[in-house]
Amino acid sequence: MKLYSSTQIRLIETHYLAQGLPLMQRAGAAAAEHALRLAANTKPAKFLIFCGAGNNGGDGLVAARLLQAQGHLVTVLGSALAAQMPAHARAAHAAYLAAGGQVFNALPPAQQIAAYDVCIDALLGLGCNRAPEGELAAWIEAINRFASSGKPVLALDLPSGLHADTGVTLGSAVRASHSISFIGSKIGLHTADGCEHAGQISSADLGLPLAALPAQLQEQIGMVALRNAPTHFALALQPRPRNSHKGDFGNARIIGGAAGMVGAALLAGRAALHMGAGRTFLGLLDTAAPAVDYGQPELMLQAPELVLGGSGALCLGPGMGKSAAALAILQTALAQAAPLLLDADALNLLAAHASDFLPLLHARAAAGRNTVLTPHAAEAGRLLACPYQDINAHRPAAALGLAQKYQAIVLLKGCGSIIATPAGSLFINPTGTPALATGGSGDVLSGLITGLLAQVDGSADAALAAVLAGVYVHGLAAEMLGIPRGLAASELIAQARSELQALNDQHL
Repeated sequence: MKLYSSTQIRLIETHYLAQGLPLMQRAGAAAAEHALRLAANTKPAKFLIFCGAGNNGGDGLVAARLLQAQGHLVTVLGSALAAQMPAHARAAHAAYLAAGGQVFNALPPAQQIAAYDVCIDALLGLGCNRAPEGELAAWIEAINRFASSGKPVLALDLPSGLHADTGVTLGSAVRASHSISFIGSKIGLHTADGCEHAGQISSADLGLPLAALPAQLQEQIGMVALRNAPTHFALALQPRPRNSHKGDFGNARIIGGAAGMVGAALLAGRAALHMGAGRTFLGLLDTAAPAVDYGQPELMLQAPELVLGGSGALCLGPGMGKSAAALAILQTALAQAAPLLLDADALNLLAAHASDFLPLLHARAAAGRNTVLTPHAAEAGRLLACPYQDINAHRPAAALGLAQKYQAIVLLKGCGSIIATPAGSLFINPTGTPALATGGSGDVLSGLITGLLAQVDGSADAALAAVLAGVYVHGLAAEMLGIPRGLAASELIAQARSELQALNDQHL
């Protein structure tokens, strides 16, 4: 699935409107069809439609007219629509009135609202760029009260109050059970607050031949974000020949585990092993650390300098701390040719010494050496020298900014984790649950990716596939475990292996 920004959608809209295509009629028809499915074949069904003064409201009015023409009971709420609406929406308003429809300005009593079968949100859509106020905010709250009853709320394009590009709610926002996105799905539906407010997401291309856009327009649109899916990480799902040995599947090296944080490195090591790395080496910084992981004796525990001097994909950060020894390890690792994943304190050290390390990272990229950064919002804020609130407010832009600045593949963790590359590719991961918000979950994720990096070739495409596969199965493992709270990060590891194997079987 392609995910578009508001600017990209506007460019496409402008192109097809110039050709005289009735986009609003098609959007309204798609909305009416979807709303009827949500009404579960009730006839006559009762629809309450909130219409704003923009084109989103026009889509809602077209849907209202079509539903009414089919014998359903329709109530439209909209304040002084005709005076404010753009031309196409004004025409939709006039057509609805000419067909016998009415537009009401005041909310019905709560008891009457509760009697409707489906509520349609056509207030703001793509045009939301500031917090809803006054009557608009009151209507959003009325929609949410309806939603709390468990009845369906269908948002047209986006839930009102949700920013199309960032997924951030701007004040009050509709909590839809379903969203239908016109032309193409929007980035904001799939990350940050969009994951909470969009409900089940579908899209309607309105019959537009998007694959045949003129070259000049495609150039203006630029790179389109993608929803992460197995098709994007097929390079990490290659079959294994029967005549093979452990040396064929690479080495995963993990350094971390300072005093009091040995468990973080063990989690990462176990995860790398379960992704199929031929051999997994752990370098623990705690001098009192055990010489063997009795829970996973297959792991090879060595002095950090021995692990650092080995070969294969290298992960720095899980429980690493910020000591002088950790800093020296990071310095040495950046000069190596091996694929390198930086997480946790390795990221904090990188941020604290960015002026020293940026030239090394850029040199790695110029030499075709793959680097992966896996920050959460606070770590990303340190890396970009801005408050973490700025990261959360602009997640896609922050991920792209990090990838460009550090010339690395960036996995910005969070709800709808975002993967960005220095070339400008953007992916949003659809898997995961709130149960992943637990200590050690990020260590497991780093280990999963490192285990996959150990097995793929050294190309940038293969490294990206390893990141996409790792974050996908990490989230999928949480979903399949079905534990809403109290999930221990170690429980993810075996389940992630099962999910990877299932995906591999499907790929074969």
